[in-house]
Amino acid sequence: DFLVKGVYKDGEEAEKNLPPNEQLREKVEFEYSLQGKRIKFEMYDSVTGFTKSHWRRVVALFVQGQEWQFKDFP
Repeated sequence: DFLVKGVYKDGEEAEKNLPPNEQLREKVEFEYSLQGKRIKFEMYDSVTGFTKSHWRRVVALFVQGQEWQFKDFP
């Protein structure tokens, strides 16, 4: 909801509202319309295994700030 609709939900609230068959996925794809153009976004749970091509397409990072989260960053 946050990335598509701009609606923030805390983790517990978001988990409660997941459909029973919904699981944490490594990669989620969604599209967004911006100025009449459809843009495809990919959201990853981890940057482990990212190639230079992946890093060139990064537009945002969401982290909690612990130092270990940055160990795989270029």
